[in-house]
Amino acid sequence: RQARAELAGSAYLRALGSLYADVAIDEQRAYELASGDAASAPAVREAAERADAALARLDRVDTRLGERFGVRQDFRAAAAHWRALAAAGPQTSPARVAAVHQRLLERLERLVHAVATGSRIASDPNQQTRSLIEILSDYVPAAISAEADLRRYAVDAAAKGYLGGGDQRALQIYHREALGDFARAERDLNGASGAARRRILPMLNAALA
Repeated sequence: RQARAELAGSAYLRALGSLYADVAIDEQRAYELASGDAASAPAVREAAERADAALARLDRVDTRLGERFGVRQDFRAAAAHWRALAAAGPQTSPARVAAVHQRLLERLERLVHAVATGSRIASDPNQQTRSLIEILSDYVPAAISAEADLRRYAVDAAAKGYLGGGDQRALQIYHREALGDFARAERDLNGASGAARRRILPMLNAALA
């Protein structure tokens, strides 16, 4: 029974991880547009469409498994958050873009932990299983967050028209944090099954795109 619950939990987490990555990419593109980069408008639309598609996939998974893991209401709240964000259209304030997206990403992170607990994946003694949970719930979100910080800081520095010593140092820190988290995720993936690598690596690559 626990093995079946863990397989179901893994299916939920894969769909959830895809949505997390697409929301983070949408934040990056929307931030660029709000900062004055009009040429990024097509990329913003594409990112939003990808997030919509990822949400639709997760909705189908949640319909089957949400009640089982006790996360149905949490998912509905996250879905409503994204739909309200998307319906609001392009924002003109970079700070507003960052704030609304970060609140949604935090909701999704809490949902990851709730699913891991509800499916009993989090309590599995198998090292490979624990490693995959760390990748999905810790390393990938942390890396995507650091990468988003890096891009936002770069956009802000470009808007100022110059890159000071403090700016360079901050960019180096964010870059190092992102690379470190991605490296830890890839390290743990080396011990995972081929199927797990095929499912998770696209999330890492999408976040770096």
